[in-house]
Amino acid sequence: MLLSDESIAEAVRACRRAGVSFAVIREKEHDEVRLFADDGRSGAPLSDAFFFARQWNESGPAVTLADRLTLAEVCAMPEAPAAHPAPADPSTQEVDYLRDVTALTKTLVGEGPRAKTVISRIITEDARIDAADAAERLFRERRDATCCVFSDAEGALWLVATPELLLHVDEASSRVTTMSLAGTKAADDLSSWDVKNIEEHNIVTSYIIDRMGMMADDVTASADTPSVSGAVRHLCTMITARLRPGVTPADAAAYLSPTPAVCGMTPDAAKMHIATIERHRRRFYSGYLGVATPGKAFSAYVTLRCARLVPGSFSIYVGGGITARSVARDEWLETCAKARPLLNILNQQHISNHER
Repeated sequence: MLLSDESIAEAVRACRRAGVSFAVIREKEHDEVRLFADDGRSGAPLSDAFFFARQWNESGPAVTLADRLTLAEVCAMPEAPAAHPAPADPSTQEVDYLRDVTALTKTLVGEGPRAKTVISRIITEDARIDAADAAERLFRERRDATCCVFSDAEGALWLVATPELLLHVDEASSRVTTMSLAGTKAADDLSSWDVKNIEEHNIVTSYIIDRMGMMADDVTASADTPSVSGAVRHLCTMITARLRPGVTPADAAAYLSPTPAVCGMTPDAAKMHIATIERHRRRFYSGYLGVATPGKAFSAYVTLRCARLVPGSFSIYVGGGITARSVARDEWLETCAKARPLLNILNQQHISNHER
């Protein structure tokens, strides 16, 4: 069902109180805010649309929610016992990150000019956050991103403000649109892009074009253009194609994910480096989420710029592409810039809670 901007907090609060699995999402460049509330027991869904979220490694529990309950129906439900999700992982320490990224850059020298690995870190803070108010603020402040708040199988909440489209499929025409989004600098930096960022972006673009060519025809790429998201600026290339008969949108999404923008090149080597270096579970970070209406449209977005909220704490997930040209200190500062908008929202909410 559709929500107004003013009812986002009410919807989150009601679903949490009733213990109902839910997602609230507004896609980038759209005005509609949609609620997917699903108790798994009610009658026929209100519409054919459904929400989905997939984890980074595809092996963890996925989220699939029908459009089953109205907000009024959720509000009328009795209060349910509180969920008890797994506690947050500790923050990535700066000294560990700098050491590991420095060592990785030396390893990547020997893996060839296209070698890249995306290393993520988390920022965990103890805080009592009103998730409903935080979600409302996120939707209000991040009009430049696909915004979403959803509950996972454990009962943890995820706040997402992602700039990256994984793919959109118009099922009537089989036309598919995706993007290559990589390379990062400050949003107010209007200088020319350096070699490291251009190479990083080209690695992602080439990979996506190659993958699209294996399942689609008429693959076309736009010129590179800048794209601002929050405190950072990226290089963006839009890629369009036509899916071949027999290739479903879900197949295409699974085949494209994870892209080098969240994993690396080659994928197998990058996954090995990630498993060795990262001390936290990615969970839904760098997976994908979205909305599908079978026979009509399928839209999936890479789960970036996200936070996992559990009682008493939150963890923000951020990452950056590491190549042989990377400088560990610069990469650390890049992740700080990427985390800043969401960290500001959560810290403001933490402060306002203390003031009450």
